[in-house]
Amino acid sequence: LPLQTHTILMEVKMFRDLQTRLLVLLILFAVIPALVLGISLGIYSASSARQGVEDTLNAIATIKENQVNQWVAGVHTALESEIQRDVDAQRLPVLLGLVITSPSAYTTAYNDQIRLFNTTIAANTDIVEIFLINPSGIIVASTKPSQEGKSFAFFDIFRQGLQAPSQIAPDYDFTAEQITTQFARPVKDISGRTIGVLAARANLRTLNAQMQERIGMGETGETYLVSKNLTFLSQTRMAGNIVGEDYSRTEGAQQAAFYQESGVAAYLNYAGIPVIGSYRWLPTLQVVLLAEQEQSEALAAANLI
Repeated sequence: LPLQTHTILMEVKMFRDLQTRLLVLLILFAVIPALVLGISLGIYSASSARQGVEDTLNAIATIKENQVNQWVAGVHTALESEIQRDVDAQRLPVLLGLVITSPSAYTTAYNDQIRLFNTTIAANTDIVEIFLINPSGIIVASTKPSQEGKSFAFFDIFRQGLQAPSQIAPDYDFTAEQITTQFARPVKDISGRTIGVLAARANLRTLNAQMQERIGMGETGETYLVSKNLTFLSQTRMAGNIVGEDYSRTEGAQQAAFYQESGVAAYLNYAGIPVIGSYRWLPTLQVVLLAEQEQSEALAAANLI
């Protein structure tokens, strides 16, 4: 009987062990898929949230890029209209020395031309100077009289302007004490021969104001412009950066400025704060456009930080 009892107890213990193992297996079969699903959903949520942030930043960067392109086209259109109007009236050929006339007739043509240049500036308030360069590279008429007589023969704005509509990358203008960029277009006579260059200097005031518009970018989002050598060309959200003097040596800025690439990446911004940024090289103005948002805000919705 004791042997029989012992055998029964052993069988009960084995049965309980088997039950325990089966229960553990059932739990594992139930928990592991749920765990895998949870991890997968978490990864998908993270990826989806990140993609959403990137799409938003790219969309905003596209809007800002279009604003820059429209601004550049507007200055070129103003110069082209000036050329067409003034060539038709024969003022530019007179000022460029291609039409022999009396001193009084030259003075009349000069005064009329300067008046019309100033009218164009009044209608395009970002333009700070319009000047006419003769085939030798000498400025013969300018809305800033102190510029007249200066030689631009070896300047890119003149050499490129003789060939086609051109624009020089923005830089700090020590004379004007602000960031400016230069535009130029060839002046042609009625036969199509290039007889000079009409150029304009413009500040970036309108573009700076457009970069400050931060609708849809939350509390930490911003857009700003950077030059080819990484100096700030527009104001930033965080104070302390001096336009034309301080640099943005971020990964995004360097990729766009040095390699003329566009993309989206996570990196440290100019203040050392982790951001997600959309960076673009804009060939029409030869500048870098950045649209950034701090990661702490950009990914907070997915509880990723």
